[in-house]
Amino acid sequence: MNFEIIRLESVDSTNDFAKSKIEEFSVKKNFVIVAKEQTNGRGQRGNLWFSEKGKNITCSIAIFFDSFLIENQFYISKAVSISIINALSFFKSGFEIKWPNDIYFEKKKIAGILIENSISGKNLNYSIIGIGLNVNQEIFENDLDKATSLKNIISKNIDPNFLFELILKEISILINLLEKKMFEEIDLYYFQFLMNYKILAKYSDNSGVFKGKIIGIENSGHLIIEKQTGEIKKYDFKEIVFL
Repeated sequence: MNFEIIRLESVDSTNDFAKSKIEEFSVKKNFVIVAKEQTNGRGQRGNLWFSEKGKNITCSIAIFFDSFLIENQFYISKAVSISIINALSFFKSGFEIKWPNDIYFEKKKIAGILIENSISGKNLNYSIIGIGLNVNQEIFENDLDKATSLKNIISKNIDPNFLFELILKEISILINLLEKKMFEEIDLYYFQFLMNYKILAKYSDNSGVFKGKIIGIENSGHLIIEKQTGEIKKYDFKEIVFL
């Protein structure tokens, strides 16, 4: 899979800029927007993503599909999450996917993903995949106990462009699996990396704190947890908190 790469010094949001570019292009083509700085980066459910200029990866990847059913759209999230972990594993093992698609190392967040899909009938027309990945940033003022970077993990600077190329290569491989409908292979990788999968852990929902095990994920992306009481519940994004 080939990508046209568009590099920017600064932009408010790479996802928003990617949308504007799609409107400009007269043909469907895969491309990537890479920025040294995002002034208004967005995460899941309207959360902001702050990144120190020039030290991290902030990009949005636009991918067009010939025939991809809406009902399978969460597999895009799975594929991208796996791709980032595969790229990071070049430097260190132990990275995890915190449902739905945040990347963690030892309970600290290193990367976030925001996927926005364009729908045509029962199919996806294209996806814009926004990625924010902490590479060389060392201090996180507002999330000191919750965020980390690759430099903090391995104690050395990494060339963000080298890591970016690794991620693009991995995404090409995983998207190729998607287009071949090789969902079982993608699930195998995803659940291998999924935080707390089939492990008793503590959570909270609107009924309070409880212990349970993640036992699966629906194609829609809903998380399936078996509570310690034996009750099985499904959760949408933001309906459950990992403790």
